[in-house]
Amino acid sequence: MEMISKYGTDRENHTSFDGAAWCVASGGVTKGREYGTPRMPKSIVSTSSSSHSYSVESSYPSSSYRALQKEIKDKEEEIKKKDDFILEMKRQMDSMKEYLVNNLGYHGGTSNIDQDSQSFIGINYGQLEDNLPPPPSTAKLLQSTSIQKVRLYGSDPAIIKALANTGIGIVIGTANGDIPGLASDPNFAKTWINTNVLPFYPASNIILITVGNEVMTSNDQNLMNKLLPAMQNVQNALNDASLGGKIKVTTVHSMGVLKQSEPPSSGSFDPSYGDLMKGLLEFNSATGSPFAINPYPYFAYRSDTRPETLAFCLFQPNAGRMDGNTKIKYMNMFDAQVDAVYSALNSMGFKNVEIVVAETGWPFKRDDNDVGPSIENAKAYNGNLIAHLRSMVGTPLMPGKSVDTFLFALYDGDSKPGPGSERSFGLFKTDLTMVYDAGLSTSSQTRSLAAASQPLIAAATNTSNNNSSMSMSTSTCNCTCNCTSIISISSGSNKVYLIRIFNLDLLYGFVGLSLICLFFYDLQT
Repeated sequence: MEMISKYGTDRENHTSFDGAAWCVASGGVTKGREYGTPRMPKSIVSTSSSSHSYSVESSYPSSSYRALQKEIKDKEEEIKKKDDFILEMKRQMDSMKEYLVNNLGYHGGTSNIDQDSQSFIGINYGQLEDNLPPPPSTAKLLQSTSIQKVRLYGSDPAIIKALANTGIGIVIGTANGDIPGLASDPNFAKTWINTNVLPFYPASNIILITVGNEVMTSNDQNLMNKLLPAMQNVQNALNDASLGGKIKVTTVHSMGVLKQSEPPSSGSFDPSYGDLMKGLLEFNSATGSPFAINPYPYFAYRSDTRPETLAFCLFQPNAGRMDGNTKIKYMNMFDAQVDAVYSALNSMGFKNVEIVVAETGWPFKRDDNDVGPSIENAKAYNGNLIAHLRSMVGTPLMPGKSVDTFLFALYDGDSKPGPGSERSFGLFKTDLTMVYDAGLSTSSQTRSLAAASQPLIAAATNTSNNNSSMSMSTSTCNCTCNCTSIISISSGSNKVYLIRIFNLDLLYGFVGLSLICLFFYDLQT
């Protein structure tokens, strides 16, 4: 009773009060762990960190206990409000980030990646066009762009030699017709390497050999069965030449190898390929070679020509598509298709196999009955895809990195069979001028970087709008690049104009720092 007489009825607020001693002096029983806090010194407190809930057992008089309960409840409500605020802040920032990546246009959406080291941007160099420029001229054209890799469908020695000492990574390929010989005769594979690789490497930076193209969906069972043995013999020939760790071997697949691709988390391979696909994936995994795939949002749009699908395919503003399994909202078809492939690899136990986009593009010219091809759509798809890759955002299931992507194509394919759109994927004409500016040339990049170096000009003005939600609007600059240059962001009573938005990495860093500050503020309070 000495403790009671010493501290009286205001004992719980006394700075030197010892709660444990009080409990003993007053006959209280303690259970569980003891925690000391300024307001609850050595009381019995159990916590749940996930819900910020507390329960207290003590022998305090009931009035003090009720007051303590009220204080805890008030604190819980305050914490909940802060948590809700932080979650909403994160949601708004994620929304802003996605908007900037997809809608600044391909000139305003650059990151601070060195424009000369964008190794994830490649292009397909086909030879079905009439009057192709000489290979040395094409090599100079490529050097004037940010393209760092070139995929050949064959192994033309003139082109391989023209690309020597440029630093451009070269993908060469064997024809589908070579597969039976490569599979059955290891010496044929050695001869192929001796002819198409050794005379040029390493001056010509050959990085990958593709054995066949879309063999698994060719319906040619003989080729399908011989594909893996052909790849193995080519790999063995490289090993014998001491190039096994320097040049990889793979094959290229169409999206038709997937049985299911929607939603992306349910992506799976067609079970009819069974052990054949498993063997190919085991080869990729064992040799460190990539799984090469040809995703074309253009063909997805052709099967669903609604305006919202077009926007989804072109990286333009849209409502997004929710993956019901992961609760991830996809904002473009490219990410959805690539993540479907990732999910398919994961379902087979090969999630660590790298994905390479061997072909993707959009045609700019159409026949009368075609839907989708146009200069505007082709420019939007390729330009916004390039901006998306440069942002290094990645895909929802593979964030923070850009998948190596080979655009289709460098030139048109006038000699290619099929509809007019099949011959109109080229980004450059044979006179070496651009069909349209997708932001690949150094002059385009110079405009981008000049704009990116401008400081952020932000002006906040009071408005009568008291709505707390965030809205955005865009306008277009008057320069020839036709890029999105001004974004108006309205939030609450303020309107902020972000003019010619700068460097996305700078924005992301600012957002991250803001969230960290909010987190520590929450801890302090």
